[in-house]
Amino acid sequence: MSLEINTATPSDAEALASILQEANKFKHTQGDQIWGRYDFTVPEASELIKEGHTYIATVNGDPAGCVRLLWCDERIWGEDLGNDNEAGYVHRLATKDSFRGQGIGAQIISWAAEQVQTAGKEYLRLDCSTSNEGLCSYYRKLGFTVVDKLLLPNYDPTLFQKPVL
Repeated sequence: MSLEINTATPSDAEALASILQEANKFKHTQGDQIWGRYDFTVPEASELIKEGHTYIATVNGDPAGCVRLLWCDERIWGEDLGNDNEAGYVHRLATKDSFRGQGIGAQIISWAAEQVQTAGKEYLRLDCSTSNEGLCSYYRKLGFTVVDKLLLPNYDPTLFQKPVL
């Protein structure tokens, strides 16, 4: 299986919305409601694409997953770690239902780590709901370690990072 990851374009908005919607429904079955309601709309996906840093993963041309890779994240990580110029931050990592369990998420994480390393940064960072034990365990299996656990309004993130250098 050959995975390709490319910058999302406006023509990817429908696929992006579908991937995020499916992933959010799955998150809800795990007790994780951090992404809110079920339906990601095409206009919301278009806005993410317009903001940049959004990528679509495809297998043989079929949309299989997505990710946003940001270079700062003060909203979750705070001023010190969220803009220390040492990391890339993964958001909206998702796999389409028909590709779940095939290692797509791990491949996307590896790709993101390569991007961070190429940018000369030391860490790949991400956050997830502390209540989603399965997802936290998944990130640990991928080599992430817990940096902190926070209690924010409407969110209880566990902060993970993984060295890439």
